[in-house]
Amino acid sequence: MSDQALLTESRASARVSAIVVSHGHMEELAESLPALVPQVDEILVIANVPGSAPRDAHGARVLENSRPLSYAANLNRGIAETSGDLVLVNNPDAVPEPGSVATLVAFIEAHPRC
Repeated sequence: MSDQALLTESRASARVSAIVVSHGHMEELAESLPALVPQVDEILVIANVPGSAPRDAHGARVLENSRPLSYAANLNRGIAETSGDLVLVNNPDAVPEPGSVATLVAFIEAHPRC
């Protein structure tokens, strides 16, 4: 199989998981999740303190910590819980523009050594 065929095949199968760590960001999540959910294959919201993620998480899976963890520990937990080929870390107040995740994936696949 040629290098071009391999690249085309990887584009067709690349799955993107998103992780959002929340520490009381209900208002921000209400705006960012609806913009992010349609752009990824899987989304995980980690509630760093109990009750810090919405009950209606717009289709996202929610993991709730029993006690606060560091940001890095939350991300490590999230990565272990997701199944994507690529993992996007999104802050609760970051609202992605339509197509922005596809643009990032296209760049990553065009520059695999970055």
